[in-house]
Amino acid sequence: MATPNLWARFHSGRHGSMKLLVLAVPVLLVIAACGSTATSNTSSKSASGTPFVIGNIETLTGPLVPGVLLPGIDAWESWTNAHGGINGHPVKVITMDDGGSPATSLTDVQKMVTQDHVVVILDNTDQDGSWASYIASQKIPVLNSLLNPGQNADFFDAGAPLVPTGNYGALEAAKQAGSTSLAFMYCTEVAACSQAVPTIKTLTKQLGLKLGYATGISSSAPNYTAQCLAAKAAGANALDVYSAVQAQLNVATSCAAAGWSFKLLTSDFSISNLWLKYKAANNTVAQIPVFPWVDDSTAATKAFHEAMNRYEQSTVGSDQFGEASATAWTAGQEIVSAAELGKAGVNGSAPTSREILNGLFAMHGDTLGGLAPPLTYSHQANEASTITCFFVMGITNGKFVEPDGLRTTCIK
Repeated sequence: MATPNLWARFHSGRHGSMKLLVLAVPVLLVIAACGSTATSNTSSKSASGTPFVIGNIETLTGPLVPGVLLPGIDAWESWTNAHGGINGHPVKVITMDDGGSPATSLTDVQKMVTQDHVVVILDNTDQDGSWASYIASQKIPVLNSLLNPGQNADFFDAGAPLVPTGNYGALEAAKQAGSTSLAFMYCTEVAACSQAVPTIKTLTKQLGLKLGYATGISSSAPNYTAQCLAAKAAGANALDVYSAVQAQLNVATSCAAAGWSFKLLTSDFSISNLWLKYKAANNTVAQIPVFPWVDDSTAATKAFHEAMNRYEQSTVGSDQFGEASATAWTAGQEIVSAAELGKAGVNGSAPTSREILNGLFAMHGDTLGGLAPPLTYSHQANEASTITCFFVMGITNGKFVEPDGLRTTCIK
């Protein structure tokens, strides 16, 4: 990928990610309670058709292991098969581990296509640049669960992409929560971190916020007291840490101990149960790409909780349960919706990639029953750029809160 993939480079082996930033164009916010399309894989009948084969390429081993989506995918597969499969076809998810190697990732994807005959691929690796041109030649749709910028017109995000929607969304959410001045602390280990400063200046200006303080930090520093006191002295009341998850939480802990009161911002696909263990995260404001995973107010969100509790109970009780599992589930439900719209495998015929692509392009503001922001694709090189709405979550009094429920905020 042309943009440095900070998510993989800074992953701590648990569930963290880096925020990717690009320069935003002038925007106008509108609040949207967008329409929804509910999925229908809720029957209890058994699936008897030919398998609906889905490839899942992940980085599950190696020094940089972002493999936290797998529990959500496994729960979705089990739940879907227990409720009739997809158009009568049992789901078969084939997961391969690329170990963080571009060459291995390409070989894995080629095997999925030529030997396993997958009709759609779940992209849960940062090595997708190694096989993007190959998969484009095969016209196989890719559901990009990591929400990075899509490689081509056949890559589809299931939620608001990190670039640029997520970063703008976190600042907008902070502004709505009363923040007026931002302290931006960025990693010194990767050059792209400091390169984000001009973008932050642009975004804060667009939103009428002040960039009160900006400084580089080391993710391995013993504390950040000096930087926190400087941010406090500058009058900042919001903190955005552009670094690994543990560094975000460590900086927040240092700043709280220094007597500074602030809103902690995040938009980087990282928030989970772990955050509740940190008292300094109690005022977190988070932009999230798909539904707030604590929500169980609709049939679609209840199904997610029922599936996770039934098939991945150990994950539900772990530090990693949160945004990642919800995003993986949403990607699976988008496959269901696309299969229905594209009539993939109806009347007993084998499902095809073309039918899934037709179904994806037939989506017009679909929210999968409230799981996703409005999904509409337009055959352009980066389909993710068409998704400009996001959800908001937070932490108050040691608990996750969803101030807007399933209502999304959209950038025009």
